[in-house]
Amino acid sequence: MRMSSFLRYTFVAGMLILSGFTVPAGAVPLVGDYTVGSDPGDDYATLGAAVSDLNNEGISGVVRFVLLEEIFTEQVTIGEFTRAGGAEDAQVIFRGRSFTQRPTLQYAATGTADNWVVRIEQERGLRFENIIFRATGSAEFGKIIFLETPSYDPVEDLVFESCEFNGLTDEADPEAVMVYLDPTLAYVGEGIQFLNNRFTEGAMALHLIASAASNGETQMRVQGNTFVDQNAFGVEQAAIVVDYVDHLILEGNTITNSNGLARAIHIDHAEDFTIRGNTILFSGIGFISAGIVILKDGEGVDAPAQISNNIIAVGRSALEVNGDDIEIQHNTLIGRGTTYFDPVLNVRSSAWNARVRNNIITQTSGKLCFMLSVEATTDHNNYFCGIDGTT
Repeated sequence: MRMSSFLRYTFVAGMLILSGFTVPAGAVPLVGDYTVGSDPGDDYATLGAAVSDLNNEGISGVVRFVLLEEIFTEQVTIGEFTRAGGAEDAQVIFRGRSFTQRPTLQYAATGTADNWVVRIEQERGLRFENIIFRATGSAEFGKIIFLETPSYDPVEDLVFESCEFNGLTDEADPEAVMVYLDPTLAYVGEGIQFLNNRFTEGAMALHLIASAASNGETQMRVQGNTFVDQNAFGVEQAAIVVDYVDHLILEGNTITNSNGLARAIHIDHAEDFTIRGNTILFSGIGFISAGIVILKDGEGVDAPAQISNNIIAVGRSALEVNGDDIEIQHNTLIGRGTTYFDPVLNVRSSAWNARVRNNIITQTSGKLCFMLSVEATTDHNNYFCGIDGTT
């Protein structure tokens, strides 16, 4: 229970009555700052107690939950809480005191029925900063963030910044995805951002796939993150998997892997995307392995998608493209294919109007550097294909 309930209730209730909003009996909408931890003066002893008040009482303005540098072994569901008065666009922020004073939120799932640390049913306006999330189960159940909106609404204005996600070690089962969007219950809306986070182990880091295209604008930015040793190796499995996003930016991320990850990035149905300044280093050598795989529906795109200034060094193909109107420029691509069907850069037959310019393409095994299955513009590329490589 909050320490200052009476004072907050008196002030908030008065403001809401003046604005014409009726306060339900016993409800005290949250607004302002609250501390969560074991200190005697903290407003809440557990995150679960804080989230319970959030779900039951709603908010009347911006709310900040500041978590102390402690270990919180619990599981929470952020429901569809009410927004009173002018709080329709107000954020609810969960944060540690600083990057050097971060709390840890952890949970050991036992099956599909409780497979999450944080489940998010609220469709908009949540932000998480400076928090360590950890899945601690011993089986394959290791989801950390589970996104679902019961009314099949878009998930919007959701930000994770300077957080750390620790998945299950050596676990490749899809039940061990760290951030998962249920494609039957939600889809990506506007303002989804992952900024300067670290993702370690787990099957996949981000798995954000809707079952169909949204009816409105969808936007997502993944920038400045570090992805280390994800374990998935199946088709359409990667450290980052995204489907049905109209405007996607992947910039300045680092993806490294030493355990045979199939793919670093897998994208489908992205109408407009920018993949820029990323570094991908891993050793996957399976027949579906690749640094980046693009399956793109090109309808309605006003400007070409961009893949630029990336460094990709992998065990097989660095980049596979199968979509319209894509510019591939100023990348360093290094592969180690074992057959002639493993080119470093593979522009497939459906990739109309591709432009491949000013790239460095190196095949260290002596096989193909570049396979082009459709007409494309190629200018000023440098090829280093070993002993018997061709273009």
